[in-house]
Amino acid sequence: VLEAIARKEAMQTTPQDIQQRMNMLSQMYRQPLAEIQKIYQQSNMMASLASQIVLEKAMDFLIDNANLK
Repeated sequence: VLEAIARKEAMQTTPQDIQQRMNMLSQMYRQPLAEIQKIYQQSNMMASLASQIVLEKAMDFLIDNANLK
């Protein structure tokens, strides 16, 4: 469902989204930013990270547009 919403709303991950997430991971794991980036790139996890961010945007969209009765 989230993937369909993301497609319909043309949600994408920006370079700023990736950089922000990398900064967060660096602080969370107390590792240098360059090390986090290296791990993600060497492990081919950048596409997965981008997909996760898009799904989070879709979830935020649903929450922001929910009609609670």
